Amino acid sequence: MILFLFESAIGLILLYSFYFFFLRNGSDFRLQRVYLILSGVISIIIPLLNIQLPSDAIPLSEQFLLFQEEYIDFTGQINGGLYQQHASLHLTGVVLTIYLTGVFFFLIRLIYFLYKPFKIIRQYGLEKKGKVNFIFSDNIHSPFSIFNFIFLNRSQASKRFLDEVIAHKEVHVAQKHTLDLFFIELLVIFQWFNPIVFLIRKSIQEVHEFLADDGVLKRGFDPESYIRVILQQVSRKPKLGLVSQFNSLTKKRIVMITKNNVKKKFKLRYLLIMPLISLLFLAFSTDQQLNSVDDPGIFISSLSEAVDLTWSQDENTPSIWPVDKEKCKFTSGFGERIHPIYRKKMMHKGVDLAAEEGTPVKVTADGVVEKTEDWPEGYGKYIIVVHNDVYATLYAQLSEMKVKVGDRVKRGDVIGLVGASGLSTAPHLHYEVRKNGEAVDPADYFNIN
Repeated sequence: MILFLFESAIGLILLYSFYFFFLRNGSDFRLQRVYLILSGVISIIIPLLNIQLPSDAIPLSEQFLLFQEEYIDFTGQINGGLYQQHASLHLTGVVLTIYLTGVFFFLIRLIYFLYKPFKIIRQYGLEKKGKVNFIFSDNIHSPFSIFNFIFLNRSQASKRFLDEVIAHKEVHVAQKHTLDLFFIELLVIFQWFNPIVFLIRKSIQEVHEFLADDGVLKRGFDPESYIRVILQQVSRKPKLGLVSQFNSLTKKRIVMITKNNVKKKFKLRYLLIMPLISLLFLAFSTDQQLNSVDDPGIFISSLSEAVDLTWSQDENTPSIWPVDKEKCKFTSGFGERIHPIYRKKMMHKGVDLAAEEGTPVKVTADGVVEKTEDWPEGYGKYIIVVHNDVYATLYAQLSEMKVKVGDRVKRGDVIGLVGASGLSTAPHLHYEVRKNGEAVDPADYFNIN
């Protein structure tokens, strides 16, 4: 969850930065409104996507080497690892607690913003005119609107004043600006820790005012008279959130009221957002994986000829103990552990089965021997068997290998002998399973008691 929040925040920062530097000085406010809302939507959706991108096919045998660690057999102490794990979990819990506290605070705040206007409605009643509802009260210091409700102080101004204010608020209602503000408030709840979300809220409110001003002027009202009406309300700020105000006046707003021109060249800049969205998509929504391919010959590139691997799924799925269960002891499982030499947490991508040196090692499924090598600094003498385009297995720390590259083997065939070659402190078999290129727990493929 923390990673998702981080990626979403980064996406929102980049998208708003593009707006701030390239789009905010334009005057096509409808496009600006759409862009700001979509920025919030995109910042949430992209991290949720998980698209697997193909990479160049890599032989299954090589995938063992890509993921391997310097291995040594041990059943050493794990207290240090448990401490690190618990410390990490504690820190995560603290971060989530702080985050959820902020979420709760801003959620209560939003509920209050929704409750307060409707409390005024219950107190003073409303007058319905068409699709718009008007609420008049002497306690309303400055006009505002929320959803299809317009709140006014009838005693403060002349009919001319009310006509201009009502025209302004009717634009907010007709264009459903409250829905934008409601979505932004939800975004604030979700990303309250990200200061950019508050800048987006300010920007969308500013764009709403530009759109409302444009709607008023198109009805034929005098720009100078309209500005004077706004100036009368500048010092009167409603103490409510989630509302469309009337009293915010900036230099840019005055310019837009007096010169209602559209700089068309800004429209072309919106096309530049596509590379940024593509970058976010590639960074947060895709996961490159090692591919298997349909042609088994690609996986057995070291063979002089490709061997047919079109056996049944059962025969090619690892499903037996590589060492007779009665002759071995399960000493180390799949997962992270503390390395006894390096004293740091490392991933153990297989299982270790301790047995006397010379104990037979059996292949766990039908397949073709892909590799037989000796790596003194790691696996020692090891064998890799490719079973099909899904499974491959590795048998390491052997004392002797009884097969050669290209041999076709059947489940249960003896392919080597248990040893202590490579980085090892005692005779054992190190056994790994790859499924679709990913290391999986070999214990899932045989019963361990």
